[in-house]
Amino acid sequence: MGGIQNNLKRTVYFLSGEVGPRSHRRTDALNKAADYIKSEFRSITGQVMSLRSSIMSVWQR
Repeated sequence: MGGIQNNLKRTVYFLSGEVGPRSHRRTDALNKAADYIKSEFRSITGQVMSLRSSIMSVWQR
């Protein structure tokens, strides 16, 4: 399997197996999934800006 296929498989296993179902009632799982996704993007781009921090900075103006 190629690198992309391995990465996809690893990501699916993590999100479906380790994190499990995500919903408004399972914020711990939502946060764990979000942290994982941010970490993956950060490893590629070096930086990540979350929508939440963007919205909060606008509201605080």
